[in-house]
Amino acid sequence: MLKRQSVTPETPFSPSNEFRRQSPKQRRLQSWWLRLFLILLSGVLGWQIWKLAVTGHQLNPWHFNQLGHETVHWSWRGPTCPLEYKRHQWADIQAGRKRPYLFGGQQEPECINCDVDALWSHFCQFKSHGPVCAEWEQKKVMKQLVERATAGSPGMQEMLTLTPCDLWPWLRGRTLWLVGDSMMQQMSKAAICFMYEFWDLQIKPLDNTTRAAGLYQDSLGEFCIEMPEDSRICHLRVNTVANLTQRVLPNFSKFTGKISDLMVVNVGIWYSRPAHYEKDMAEFAEYYAAHKYNLPYVVWRDNAAQHFATPTGEFGLRLAMPFVCKPLNVTLHSDNTLTPQQNCDAAAAEDIMQGGFRNRIANPLVSSLGIPIVQTWNLSVPMWEYYHHVAEKGDCTHSCHPSGYQVWLYQLHATITSVAGDLRRHALTKNSKLVF
Repeated sequence: MLKRQSVTPETPFSPSNEFRRQSPKQRRLQSWWLRLFLILLSGVLGWQIWKLAVTGHQLNPWHFNQLGHETVHWSWRGPTCPLEYKRHQWADIQAGRKRPYLFGGQQEPECINCDVDALWSHFCQFKSHGPVCAEWEQKKVMKQLVERATAGSPGMQEMLTLTPCDLWPWLRGRTLWLVGDSMMQQMSKAAICFMYEFWDLQIKPLDNTTRAAGLYQDSLGEFCIEMPEDSRICHLRVNTVANLTQRVLPNFSKFTGKISDLMVVNVGIWYSRPAHYEKDMAEFAEYYAAHKYNLPYVVWRDNAAQHFATPTGEFGLRLAMPFVCKPLNVTLHSDNTLTPQQNCDAAAAEDIMQGGFRNRIANPLVSSLGIPIVQTWNLSVPMWEYYHHVAEKGDCTHSCHPSGYQVWLYQLHATITSVAGDLRRHALTKNSKLVF
């Protein structure tokens, strides 16, 4: 009769021998732990796949070539930030102990470009060299925003504690195109200033590129900044829909544009006649519907309020300089809604609460195309004291920095965050004429 071979110290080690040495109770316990491990592993993998496919989480940007050298590839939603920013506590900002990064606060725990004696270093800390708000204006706008945040206005605390590393995932490996008129140009300055520790403080003109595309216009100031990991912020000057649909968008690939890029667009302030604007916006809708998948992901920024001495604050052709900037006769509440003030013109107040004629025309049309809208109108209504030359009564359209443009940038961040999945799915569009 054959005897069962016993496992002795002289028996060569093997996992099967080790398993047979265990008691039935030990085997059951080990099997239970193995099953638990596999369940947890499956859960983690499933969560990562869900984030990638649905919410638009990151694609790993780090790949290795055959020689083993690290190369950077496009990453559209990566959390890794190349710089360190300590997030300010809301209590410190509320008490005035810390200055928000979005409004000129220096990078903490340490900064580099903040100590550089250069134009953009000074301007981006809102000290000099540009349309910088006076010190008293900067204090006033901060007081106004802190009061709104304290009252619970949506997004205000998040805006005042925002860091450049929060915006970085939307910039990493792509170009953020800010396309529009002088208002968008100022928003572009707000964007590159928020990220001013990420670049070399050298503006890269697009003159040669715009000439090659037949788009060059004297003194309109197309420019880019270059950041790590093939990331850029670029401004393209566009004043009208015709500029956009006949010149810029058809030639977009010549600007080294990619399907994975993000384009923020606005045209409107150059239009003074509703019928003209309505006709041109219909042309934009027709072009976009036909070419959507040969364009980067498009976001529309609505038209911000103006504060001229007219019933709705909009510029009037019969106005004569010097212009007088005045508050609008509506009130912005803590929930970011508007209501008319007493003894105001009812028709004008209704027009303001609808966002003025430009937004009344553009927003429904843009929404019908599935384009997200960065909402700035309501939040710009109370900011009537921060124009370039308000003391000299010279401008009631273009604000000084920091003020409304920084609020718009936060609104852009919030808007992109809300459509992260759509952004990724668009970047994976097949058969596009644009490169990945």
